[in-house]
Amino acid sequence: MHTGSSLKVQVGIPLVDSNGEPFDIRLWTWWQDEVRRLMDVLPGSQGPWTTRTERFRWLTWMVIEPNQLEVLVEFFEHTRQRFGLAELYFDHHPVTFGIATDTS
Repeated sequence: MHTGSSLKVQVGIPLVDSNGEPFDIRLWTWWQDEVRRLMDVLPGSQGPWTTRTERFRWLTWMVIEPNQLEVLVEFFEHTRQRFGLAELYFDHHPVTFGIATDTS
């Protein structure tokens, strides 16, 4: 078994604006392009994983360096600005994880 530690980072982006209108597809296209770009900027990280609930699109990422967290926080601020949000919730916390592997 392999074990390691990292920072788990999660952000929830609302699917609609404050008037209840869906965000323009161009915003989501920008966002997805940025997520793909970050995959190259965050070497050794795990993710991203995206999920969608009724009200939010969630992005989860596991980063191994504190400076990688700073890159994501900057991305979240750009996201907040581009989507015209007064605030954008995100959290991060240290995690220890394990990977079970076939040892035979």
